[in-house]
Amino acid sequence: NLDAVDVVLVSQSNQVMHVNVLHKATGKTIYCSFVYARNLPKERRFLWTDLNIHKLVTRGKPWILLGDFNVVLDLEDTLAGSSQLSSPMCEFKDCVSNIKVMDLNSSGLHYTWNQKPRGGGGLFKKLDRIMRNIKFIDTFLRSYALFQPYWISDHSFAVLKIPNLPFTKPKPFKFYNFLTHKSQFLEPLRKILHDQGNLHDKVTKLRHELDEVQKPVYINPIDQVIREEASMYVQAFMKAKLDEELFLKQKAKI
Repeated sequence: NLDAVDVVLVSQSNQVMHVNVLHKATGKTIYCSFVYARNLPKERRFLWTDLNIHKLVTRGKPWILLGDFNVVLDLEDTLAGSSQLSSPMCEFKDCVSNIKVMDLNSSGLHYTWNQKPRGGGGLFKKLDRIMRNIKFIDTFLRSYALFQPYWISDHSFAVLKIPNLPFTKPKPFKFYNFLTHKSQFLEPLRKILHDQGNLHDKVTKLRHELDEVQKPVYINPIDQVIREEASMYVQAFMKAKLDEELFLKQKAKI
């Protein structure tokens, strides 16, 4: 939202984008690093070097790191994983120690990534993190991370919450009333609404049902029957979401 923040790109690579965010209402600035780490450990070493260099830029300023680091930090970040630290984990730990950041207080899912092969138990890991430096938490005391249900992705949706920033109401959708007098507008719209029902309500209902059906998966992620049931709800949610999206796109173009 350009009325709420100014975002300036500081630097970027193929694994991280560093930006400076100015919140206009409070005048506070935050350095944000959006991470999408590569799969191979040798490639991630470039990322760790980049973060170490960027720490010099953010010195004395609030800094938050968000994204998929593609490696776990601690042993408890893998369900039924190894009993000892791997070399890639040690490299990640060294980087986190050097740049002096740690996980932001969070709620929601712990295992943020899941792999669901057919007929198998799958893998569960915490690959996605929201991390902060000391200055960030000193400036934004009540901030926290929220890791939401997977829904249609193999990754949890990660949301940074900063409650002490004032809420800015979004701009309303503009609708031109003269269109309501056009038969070309009314008849197709009536037919769509009659055939589909309330698409938004349908999506909302399926989202709540998906949240409920995925809860047993978090408790017992290796139960294949529970996961197959959740998969059916995911497919239904995806179809309803696509219907709603196409309908809104069509409506916006009329």
